[in-house]
Amino acid sequence: SPDLYPTIPEGTRLLGITIDNGLCTVDFSQEFLDNHPGGSAGELMTLGSIVQTLKQFDSIDKVQILVEGRIGETLGHVLLDEPLE
Repeated sequence: SPDLYPTIPEGTRLLGITIDNGLCTVDFSQEFLDNHPGGSAGELMTLGSIVQTLKQFDSIDKVQILVEGRIGETLGHVLLDEPLE
């Protein structure tokens, strides 16, 4: 639909994904941070869409987001230092 917008920033690449004991670790490229349009609502929509999509799978309880292999980056107002539920 032309009325819908992607929640993952343009140019973002998935560098890796692992699942271990209910924790899904997702590693995105730097574009995940650099190309995000910002705003609290947009940040929550981006993270919510990732977490809710992955938690549809029974083997996933929590999602840890990395950027270029680093933990603890900040997406605008949200610190990505702990797994999201």
